[in-house]
Amino acid sequence: MEIKVLSLNQKNDVFYTVQYGDTFESISKIFSVPTEYIKQNNPGKLYKGKVLYLPEINFSVYVVKPFDTLQKIANDFGTTVESLIKKNSLDTAYVFIGQKLYI
Repeated sequence: MEIKVLSLNQKNDVFYTVQYGDTFESISKIFSVPTEYIKQNNPGKLYKGKVLYLPEINFSVYVVKPFDTLQKIANDFGTTVESLIKKNSLDTAYVFIGQKLYI
């Protein structure tokens, strides 16, 4: 799959042109951002040629370790449990070892 980034400015904003076969999930993996982040900034359906706007991509990925909780991870990174739940589209406050979380 070819990635076409139309523009990348100093603010880390990205404009991405959707390719045939792209899904929200595949694009989220390309840019290491949550699927919900893409959907929130680009309402509607995906179609080839649609230009997606991804403002200020600045997420870090954290891999959950033994004895981690969302509260511990939030404290370690100076954020909140609510923010982690939203960024990662979690249905529960429980995490499992090896799970990747966007911080």
